[in-house]
Amino acid sequence: MAAYEPLHVKKLKVEYGSVVHIFGEPFKIFTKYVRVFDLYFLATETATARKLLHGASVFYQYIDNDDDGLPDNKEVYQALVKEKATMVMFCNEKELNKHKKFHHDHCSGATIQDLQSNETHPGSINPRKFDASLEECFHLVCRGYDAVYPDIFGFRHGTPLGDCMDNARGGYFPKTPKKYPKNAWFTYDDTTCDYESMMYEYIYWAMTSILGAQQHRRRYIEHEWKLCTREEVLQHDPQIYSLLTEPNFCFPTRVPVKVNRDIDESPDESSSEESSDNSSDDEGCCFRCC
Repeated sequence: MAAYEPLHVKKLKVEYGSVVHIFGEPFKIFTKYVRVFDLYFLATETATARKLLHGASVFYQYIDNDDDGLPDNKEVYQALVKEKATMVMFCNEKELNKHKKFHHDHCSGATIQDLQSNETHPGSINPRKFDASLEECFHLVCRGYDAVYPDIFGFRHGTPLGDCMDNARGGYFPKTPKKYPKNAWFTYDDTTCDYESMMYEYIYWAMTSILGAQQHRRRYIEHEWKLCTREEVLQHDPQIYSLLTEPNFCFPTRVPVKVNRDIDESPDESSSEESSDNSSDDEGCCFRCC
């Protein structure tokens, strides 16, 4: 059987130029972009065009997972447009840190999620070189679910999503505990993550496990997530399984895949990433709303 490859995502293309007229002066650091419907995926000069196009492809597939050329959940999509939900790509963590003020002070009302070029691994089957675009793009899409279904997917304590996470952590912890109960299966220990950020991590783990993206990564992720397959989520966390597979919510039913495309890459882009590709398997808490 031939591998699945979506068709509509192939219409995406990398465009070069300034986006200052759209987002404002602080966004002058971005020199290329991909339009995903009416949303944008931006990249700096040193982030590779190939990685940018792949990240945008993953972002697109989360929005149009059934590949019919339209957003699967139109209300969620419209909420993302209203929030100016935007993906941004830097070459690496060093470049991101160089522009840290951009995230906190100068986002022109946009909701920003970053993804580094050197942590993006299109089509990787190496469990230690996981493609971070599967996580970061889903984080941003979840902003739309929070906006449209606040009483269900609201990222706060007391919602059904919050109750599911409390159950997975073995209790309600406003702050990251030093040690989780033995019966917990979501044991993320990043002390920089607040309760809301933990919820973004939790729903990401549950969704990608249901989609099959984590099934070969157990030894690398079980220190923070133990339900690595669809069957395990169904058996041990049936509440979140029910929410994420409810057809009316239109969550993805297929993990985004690498789409083979020919693209010109400048020598400067490729060499810049190669010299800084020290990405690790650590999952970071890096959602940013500005």
